[in-house]
Amino acid sequence: YTHPEFEILNSSALTATPEHSASFMNQYPLYYHDTFHVKKNGKVFPVEITNATFSLHNTQKTISVARDITKRLQAETDLKIKNEVFENSIAAQSISDRIGIITHVNASFLNMWGFEAIEQVVGRTIDSFYVDGTAAKKVFETLEMLNSWQGVFRAKRFDGTTFISY
Repeated sequence: YTHPEFEILNSSALTATPEHSASFMNQYPLYYHDTFHVKKNGKVFPVEITNATFSLHNTQKTISVARDITKRLQAETDLKIKNEVFENSIAAQSISDRIGIITHVNASFLNMWGFEAIEQVVGRTIDSFYVDGTAAKKVFETLEMLNSWQGVFRAKRFDGTTFISY
């Protein structure tokens, strides 16, 4: 819409669900919700609405902000898919922060390393899974420089037994 076109529109001309939006406006002086709006060309798109109702000179006024959330919803969908892949991978997966503290692991990781619960692993340092702490340091140095690492190392399970991991 052009600015002059937009100025003469009311909210029901923009929303794809006018009855839904009106009920929120009448119930709450300040609210946030996700809904759908309609572009001038008729295309429907998702928006986040922030609405505030207030009195000014004995007249009720409403100010609304609509934000296109198409990219946010796509990012949320992508993140859900990546999370499903991570959680359901048959490969042992772990994520750590920049100093080597484990923040996430999947079920395959627990199985391979002999743990029963995620809480037994999260918060531990990555080097605690290496037989040789020097090897863990080299992996971290490589990750810092290249943002990836591939290789083989002697790993240590929860019960103290060792195995070759790659």
